[in-house]
Amino acid sequence: MSVPGLVLCLFLASVTMVSSDCGPGDGRVKELAKETPSYTLSTDEGSFQVFCYQGEAASPFLLWSSVTVRVKSLDGAPTLYVGHNKSEVCQKQNQQSLILYWLMISPDKVSLPPFEKSCIGVEYTSTTHIGLDKKELERRQQVY
Repeated sequence: MSVPGLVLCLFLASVTMVSSDCGPGDGRVKELAKETPSYTLSTDEGSFQVFCYQGEAASPFLLWSSVTVRVKSLDGAPTLYVGHNKSEVCQKQNQQSLILYWLMISPDKVSLPPFEKSCIGVEYTSTTHIGLDKKELERRQQVY
């Protein structure tokens, strides 16, 4: 096979990988919010799930807010993909195979911007717990 032919094959393979949907899993996005701050993921449901946090309306009283997503797996560290929406998370998950595995970082917590919509994809191989930690400095604690 010629070099241009090999380059074309690799390019087409990468485009196919990027355009495919997130998976495996049911494809639905689960909401991380005050009402639903945590979930337990089981391998019976799949091995990849996207969660989204809608963000808060910006306010001077919430200036020192922080939002953290904590992920704990019973066996091994899940791989996390962060983006602004499901499509961006899926694109990062699909492109992961193009990056060497040892370059991937699998932290047990990820900070999200408190005033913006953010999504996180969790790729897991065993029962995994995911939870939202939201901290706000209350008005009476603020120093003027």
